[in-house]
This record gives sequence, structure tokens and C-alpha cells, in this order.
Amino acid sequence: MAANQLWVSDITYIVVMDDECHYHFVYLSLIQDAYSEEIVGWCVGPTLDTDYPMAALKMALKRIEGKAVCLIHHSDRGCQYASREYTDTLKSHGILVSMTETGGMMTPAEASVLSGDREMKWTSYRQMAIKSRDNAGITEYPLPVPSCHGFPSGLRPPVNP
Repeated sequence: MAANQLWVSDITYIVVMDDECHYHFVYLSLIQDAYSEEIVGWCVGPTLDTDYPMAALKMALKRIEGKAVCLIHHSDRGCQYASREYTDTLKSHGILVSMTETGGMMTPAEASVLSGDREMKWTSYRQMAIKSRDNAGITEYPLPVPSCHGFPSGLRPPVNP
């Protein structure tokens, strides 16, 4: 394997504290080169709209501009990455989309009409842990949340109260 053969993308949620009792989320879209582990594209946005992963993708594409590459793009198949705009941009640059061209997986259109569990061609250890969680007898210890005066429960108010 070498650089620019496999890119992996995801979105992570970041809590931003406005003051002691109020917070909001921002969403960090990342594209990482699997070989070098370098972040090749990123963008922070206030929503989960496709605009922000698209901006991260455009940043990453500058890295390979004018180069002949054989590249696969892999994601968690979220709606942003399955959008027509995102997949068309990848394909227009000759980049294979892991959910369609590799392993005979579903197209975004096919995936969008499914509900419930579906057969995967790989093992999701996260899903296995979630499904076995009820039987594991694991006790959760949440982090303490400082109380906020002026709210009946003493807990933080919901986001965007």
C-alpha cells in the first residue's frame, strides 16, 4: 500500500461550551489517508449538511490534482457520503466509492430505501458490542455533569433551548 490509495472519511461531533450551562455542537468532517494517517481534508460546520464533507473532499482533491492515482474512498455510508453530489465528485476524479465499486455493495439509491438490519460483507465490532450489551452486565458510569441553577432538574438544558 502507498499514500493516496485509500482515503477514509467520517464526521465527529464536538461539544462547544457557550458558558457554564449552555453548549452547542459543531461537526468536524475529516478525510484521512489510510497509509500515511495524514488528514488530507477537513472542514468544521454548524450542521450535518453535505456542504462540510464536500469542502473537506475538495481540500483532499487538491492533493492529487494532476496526478494519476488508483484511489478508493471509504466512509460509514452516511447520507452525506452517499449523496449524489459527493459520489459524483468522487467518480469525476476517477475515485472508486467503497460502497458501490468494491465488493458488490449497494448503490446509495439502494441503501436509502432499506430499513432495519442488513447483511454486511464485513464484521462490525461496534454493532456486535451494541447487540450484546444487554447481556454483558456492563454497568455504565457517566461523567458527572455540573448542575445549572435556574433549571428545575438542575441539569443542563437541551441544546438550543
